[in-house]
Amino acid sequence: MKKNITYKILPQINIVVEYFSGPIHISDMIAHKKDIIKNIEFYPNINFIADLRDSQLLYTKQELSEYVGFIKEEKKLNTHRKTAILTSTPQQVAQSTIYESLTKDLPIRFKIFSTLQATLEWVSVKKGLEFSMIEGTILKLKNESSVRSHYSKVLQRQ
Repeated sequence: MKKNITYKILPQINIVVEYFSGPIHISDMIAHKKDIIKNIEFYPNINFIADLRDSQLLYTKQELSEYVGFIKEEKKLNTHRKTAILTSTPQQVAQSTIYESLTKDLPIRFKIFSTLQATLEWVSVKKGLEFSMIEGTILKLKNESSVRSHYSKVLQRQ
């Protein structure tokens, strides 16, 4: 699977939905966060849902520690908020657990989940319309990723 990192800010329900697929490095994560905080719809106390289920996290504990240093220095990210991490593999859980342990002194509350429903409940998303909005956003981000990957392959063949 080709690398893709994308997001959608849903200010009306206080959520940034992030979607990651393919091989992900720390430099990708830092560039991605820098992109988010430049977005006019971003504000510091917005909650995050990071869907890692389709990704391969390719970084060491030292690199993860450097990423946490970046978060600590970035005032727009080092704020009181929740970040829910959605995983599907033991490797994703392990990497996320290391990340969680490195961020104990930050005002951000992290939690790791294996189901979307538990994720949404933890970030206080109401069932019904808001739940459907986030579920649809994740599906759209995933589908956009697949379409970009398909067209990239087609263009490479030409």
